[in-house]
Amino acid sequence: MALLSTTTLLRLLPAPPTTGWVQTLVFAAVATLPHFLVELFAWLAQALSPDLPPKAHVRGFHNIGAYVGLFERPLFLGALVAGFPQFIAVWFVFKGIARYRVALGATQTRRTFQLFLLNNAVSLAGVALGWLLWRMLDLPTAQCVPRLT
Repeated sequence: MALLSTTTLLRLLPAPPTTGWVQTLVFAAVATLPHFLVELFAWLAQALSPDLPPKAHVRGFHNIGAYVGLFERPLFLGALVAGFPQFIAVWFVFKGIARYRVALGATQTRRTFQLFLLNNAVSLAGVALGWLLWRMLDLPTAQCVPRLT
């Protein structure tokens, strides 16, 4: 009986858009691909800066920031698609309020914060590329977002 009810309900639902899988791929790419660039740039910055303490950037998914990035990048793209780019600014305000204090010397603290900024910039660049791809593929957006011509 439950199978019959579920089948009937699924038949009544409208067909999913044909671009749904493309949208999902763009969101998945925006969530995951910038992570590897963040890791690369953080490793490079740590290798080139003698002022950064060892383990200033914990590699991979031993770093809670990696999970935050996986969560926030699709949120940013979703905010752009939905026509609410203000969400990104609000998110960064909360991120700034919740910043942590590092018990290091002034130079090391400054360098650690600069690494934090670098990681955020790389994440935002990944979102920007995802948004550009979204627009180039002419995927659906909120009505208030102008179309590319």
